[in-house]
Amino acid sequence: MRVLVVEDDEVVAQSLTIALGEHRYTVDVASDGRMGWDYAMTCEYDVIVLDVMLPILNGIHFCQKLRSSGSMTPILLVTAHNDRATLIEGLDAGADDYVVKPFDLKELLARLRALLRRGQSALPPTLHWGCLMLDPNACEVRWHEKLLKLTPKEYSLLELLLRNPQRIYSSSALIDHLWSLDTPPSEDTIRSHVKGLRNKLKAAKVTDDPVETVYGIGYRLRKLPETIAAESTESTESVESVELAVSISNSSSSSTSAVPQLRDASQAMDDRIAAGLAQVWQQSQGKLFTRMEHLEQAIAVAQQGLLNASSIQVAEESAHKLAGSLGMFSLDRGSELAKDIEQWFSQARQGSDQSLESVTQHVQELRQTLELMSAQAIDEGLKAAQLKAGLIPESCEAPADVSDLIELDQRNLEIPIPILLPERKPSEARILILDDDDAVVENLTQVLQPWGFEVVALPVTSDLMIELQNYQPDLLILEVMMGEVSGLALCQTLRNTVQWSDLPVLFLTDSRDPELTHRVFAAGADDFVRKPVIGPELITRLLNRLERSRLLRSLAETDSLTQVANRRTLTAQAETFLRIAHRHEKPMCLAIVDLYQLREINDLHGYLCGDEVLKRCAKILKASFRQEDLIGRWSDEKFVIVLYGTDKAGVNHHLLDIVNQFRRQVFVPVNAEPFTANLAVGIGEYRRGDVLQTIYDRAKLSLVAGMEFQRSPLMELSA
Repeated sequence: MRVLVVEDDEVVAQSLTIALGEHRYTVDVASDGRMGWDYAMTCEYDVIVLDVMLPILNGIHFCQKLRSSGSMTPILLVTAHNDRATLIEGLDAGADDYVVKPFDLKELLARLRALLRRGQSALPPTLHWGCLMLDPNACEVRWHEKLLKLTPKEYSLLELLLRNPQRIYSSSALIDHLWSLDTPPSEDTIRSHVKGLRNKLKAAKVTDDPVETVYGIGYRLRKLPETIAAESTESTESVESVELAVSISNSSSSSTSAVPQLRDASQAMDDRIAAGLAQVWQQSQGKLFTRMEHLEQAIAVAQQGLLNASSIQVAEESAHKLAGSLGMFSLDRGSELAKDIEQWFSQARQGSDQSLESVTQHVQELRQTLELMSAQAIDEGLKAAQLKAGLIPESCEAPADVSDLIELDQRNLEIPIPILLPERKPSEARILILDDDDAVVENLTQVLQPWGFEVVALPVTSDLMIELQNYQPDLLILEVMMGEVSGLALCQTLRNTVQWSDLPVLFLTDSRDPELTHRVFAAGADDFVRKPVIGPELITRLLNRLERSRLLRSLAETDSLTQVANRRTLTAQAETFLRIAHRHEKPMCLAIVDLYQLREINDLHGYLCGDEVLKRCAKILKASFRQEDLIGRWSDEKFVIVLYGTDKAGVNHHLLDIVNQFRRQVFVPVNAEPFTANLAVGIGEYRRGDVLQTIYDRAKLSLVAGMEFQRSPLMELSA
């Protein structure tokens, strides 16, 4: 399920992202109303979580605009104002439900599940396909009460199909529903996830495959076979009897029923969310205390009788965001104080005469609340959350203070990794680490190697450019400062070289200075992780970064329209074929396929129609040749195919079949008669000593020589 969160408070947005992510939602975050509107118009979302007080386009107007466009996407409104007028205005604007800040995350998640059920023909709280059961509340899948271990994407794929049993999902539709905007996958990745889901269902002895492939279109939920339906009915009656017996007998905690397991799974999820929120608190303290300082500065100005509209606006916005942010960390008293302070400045903006003494006391108490959280919650709450989530061993003694906790985390090199990370698989990714702290390097190595990463640790004195050539890494991890060596300077150097300008670079730093963060990204970094390094966060960031890097590399090597290799990539691969053919004295051919009518098609019917002809031609070529043959788009209207181990006679016969197949394709332009098109082909055969250009020129001569009898006019078909 895909959720759009439109929230300008980064603390609240991060907290929601963590909680929703743990419940297997794919989350996109927009920081203002206009960005949220653009996202909503770009992608299909299952539900929108929308803040009321947004810059540029506020939540109420967003609702009205979305409903006016005809969209019925469920909207959960988030508001800091509990007054009846605001709530009525939001619901009248088109919102389906609302929560008031500070809100309880469990309540918000329950309301989201209810909205999703409401929009899908009153689906029950649990989703079934025979005896296969998916519980959105616990994020679990069971077959005959046996728990199945699925990756987050496999779970989300199965949930999407179960919620929409009548719909067929193409690859692009699956991308829209299951991936966020900044991490789009390839179609191969989707097929891999479908295959992984099927394999795990088969291993669990699920009677039939619930995922049906509709060839040429996509995937859908298979209609339940009668044998499984009957089996499901018996199983459901049995489960109901067991549940009734359990409720009557009030069985002990040693019972083997699924109830304790569900409770344990739910608690584990709560613990992971708590650990994630603790990390958000760590990262957000600077913002929160900055907002606190804005309030204190406004009070100081008010005490001098110099309060103006600008100071009031800054203070009001700071108090509003504090009210929402503090509620995410269960600081209800702090949230109430921030609301009272916001109300005071709101009335001051309207010219009301109020007690300065009371708001000053509120600001002082709010400061104490923040400082208490900073001193105690990081020391106790963060440690407890990490302990429950398995981030530090239970046998460790409680540290005396925060510095001891950080030291313990750095010293403990065998940090268990939580179970709900992406599925472990061979990565074939090589990671280079440059850091002068041996303990950190050893920690990183022990965290990364079990995930299939090849880790190479370099001394700080290494010549980085030489080592990059030697190891050809997929990603580089740098420390900001390594003695006299500046990681920022090294990163800038890489970004100015042609070969390594696209290499993903991740920085490690123990600094909380916002200015340093700005400098890291200005130097060309792709991401950064703060010390002490938390294994799950690092693994997730690395996997996302590597997947994105591979996607960008694929885009650089592929013609975006036809999805075959571009000229640069094809040339490099063809040179390799040529060297092999020369070394082993094997035949090799290069064929040119010329869509010579393309310019006429563009002139008569427009470029969209021409693009469709090109895509149809590329599809036929990809389906007609072997997987090992090279196919690429050479120019606007020309494709080139390179075939190793095939002589001219074999290629000629094959190309004739392709030309005849393409002639049978019918193209239907808008407001014009359907038409057919034609291809011209030329073949060049490798001769010993040839270079690639020589073979291409030979194929071009063959193409030109055959043009007289191959060329034909564009053929329109009568209605």
